[in-house]
Amino acid sequence: MKRRLRIAVLAILVTGIPNASFAIAYELSGGPGVQTNVVRVYGGSDSGSLGMGTGTIIDVVRDPSGPGGYLCVLTADHVVASSVVGGSLYAFHRVAFGDEGGGGPSFDTTTGMAARRGMVNSDGTLVDLGLLGVRVSDLSLLPTFTPAELGTADYTGTMFMEGYGLNATFDGVNRRYLVTEGSAGDGHHGFNGVLDQPVFASGIYKFNSIHATTVFGPPLPEPAIQAEAHLLNGDSG
Repeated sequence: MKRRLRIAVLAILVTGIPNASFAIAYELSGGPGVQTNVVRVYGGSDSGSLGMGTGTIIDVVRDPSGPGGYLCVLTADHVVASSVVGGSLYAFHRVAFGDEGGGGPSFDTTTGMAARRGMVNSDGTLVDLGLLGVRVSDLSLLPTFTPAELGTADYTGTMFMEGYGLNATFDGVNRRYLVTEGSAGDGHHGFNGVLDQPVFASGIYKFNSIHATTVFGPPLPEPAIQAEAHLLNGDSG
């Protein structure tokens, strides 16, 4: 199945998914040994003070000779930099494969990392995008993955979302998710129906954004048994 990643949305789009579909937001994205191009991304002032987000590998640049190269990881600007007026890139970044504590490959500023912020709009606001160039000494040691293909937005159907953010339990009677604080680090995925593409503006950021709401099913008055995905802290990117 072909994936397209819309640059200014930070959401993974998959073509060919039926629109009539619900998915639980806390469904695991894969069993043991299953890897994707979605990774954990950390940023902070140093290795002991890190916030976490999610990123997507969009390219691999191999060295002219030898086994090494760079991973190009697209994420959110507020994951790799301070989101306050006058803020700058964080001094320390880390990119890691698989769930937290799972032993997947991990790379950080000490092994080589280049970071770039999002594009600047004409009014001085930023597009909430960040890009990391991750140095890898031996690309053959990485899990198998296919870089996401960049393309134009497709916001008329269903969006497939992945992230390593907070976990949640499904409360069908009250039609809601109950968030578990401090639980980020495990990969999850879900589907969400796309409504429209408004301009999102908040603080230093402004960009075109895919808009969706979480729908629980079946309709009232029955308790919900399924629901669309919902983004939580740590899913940014």
